[in-house]
Amino acid sequence: RLLRIEGLRKSDYAFGHGVQYHLPSGRWLLASYHPSRHNTQTGRLTVEMFVEIWAAARCLVDT
Repeated sequence: RLLRIEGLRKSDYAFGHGVQYHLPSGRWLLASYHPSRHNTQTGRLTVEMFVEIWAAARCLVDT
C-alpha cells in the first residue's frame, strides 16, 4: 500500500522477511511476514524472527 501511495512500482521492491528499503521520500519500508497462526505454526515466522523485526524497526526509528 505504501508503495502505491508513493507512486512506486511493487516489482522494484522484492519481498523478503527483514528486507529494508529506503524510499525516495525518505521513509523506510521494513518487510515482515504477518504473525498469523499459519505463519507461526509452520515456522515461516519464528519468535526470534518476530523479535528481530521489532529490533530492526526500533533501530530505524532511532536513526
